[in-house]
Amino acid sequence: MSLPPVTAGNFLNEMTDRIDANEGHGHRERAFPMESFESHRAYLTSLAAALLGSDMRSRLCPADLVQETLIVAYFKYDRFRGESNDQFRNWLEGILRRKNSEAMRKFRRTGKSGGGKEISYDAVRSIGMEGDPPDPLNEE
Repeated sequence: MSLPPVTAGNFLNEMTDRIDANEGHGHRERAFPMESFESHRAYLTSLAAALLGSDMRSRLCPADLVQETLIVAYFKYDRFRGESNDQFRNWLEGILRRKNSEAMRKFRRTGKSGGGKEISYDAVRSIGMEGDPPDPLNEE
């Protein structure tokens, strides 16, 4: 059975349908509260931006961390034992913090954090290079 590509507008529903169709995960004791997740999205995005800091935001988008949080929360919702909306938000925040820690470890381990490897155009000009830097797409 071939499934159509996922569109951005209905990501979670389409992803869920694909998983249910491919793996038979149709039964849950309680439905994932998507509306409640959406009510916390702005808070989670702000928290992700603060956790990442300005140096990492150029490499990893806060919205990406929030999306990863949604995916983990959806698949692990059966482990959530809380009852209130505040407890759900705190659970989501814990997932987001773990995803952030994983991303930071990955960037440190792979050396992709930038740590002094990048210099600004103004810094290059200040050391005496004249003109524009070469265009890598225009090999003349």
